[in-house]
Amino acid sequence: MKYLIIALLMFVAGCSPSDEGDNKSANDNDAHSNTPAPTPDSSAQFADLPEAPEGFRWIKDADAKIAFLAPKGWHEHAETNPLIAHYTLSKHAPDMTDTPTIHLLVGRYAEIGKHKGQPPSAMATLATEMISKLPGAHLIESQELTQVGDAMVGYDRSENTLDNGIRMMTHSIYIAYDDADVLCTITFEAPADEWNEAWTTYGQTLLDAHNYRLLP
Repeated sequence: MKYLIIALLMFVAGCSPSDEGDNKSANDNDAHSNTPAPTPDSSAQFADLPEAPEGFRWIKDADAKIAFLAPKGWHEHAETNPLIAHYTLSKHAPDMTDTPTIHLLVGRYAEIGKHKGQPPSAMATLATEMISKLPGAHLIESQELTQVGDAMVGYDRSENTLDNGIRMMTHSIYIAYDDADVLCTITFEAPADEWNEAWTTYGQTLLDAHNYRLLP
């Protein structure tokens, strides 16, 4: 098994971004660049976002209806199409496949119910339940989905062991809009032996509810 969250997100989405066609991919011509990928101008829906804290920047994609903080200097890759938007931010160069790094993953998946036959909230719950069934993975803690505004919001934290024996910690937040048939996720991941420092330095800020906006 490679990265737990990638497997779960592909299960939840039912397909990868490239499966739907007409996708736009940032930094495809220079996959190792840490230059921020071009994104559409933000619309009025992001006009009230606060100034980014020192060392961070806002990534705003009005087409995908998402905005979130990212650490400056991290490597960015984005794939979007009308149904799926998936951003991956990595602290280290993405070609360092044998050296697991710290990641931020942000996703927005539309028409979940249409493709999976269950509402987004059910798929989010199922993703958490699947963790304990995957080889080398176990659930550390979770919070069931609860109503927050027009969304159902919950989280889980897990640990999984990669094929090379390295342990990874993952904290995922699920935001399910059943009426709109949209599921949004934001995940922070780091090697287990770096987790405490990584969570304090990056994770707590990135996953603070004030520092991302994932809309239906």
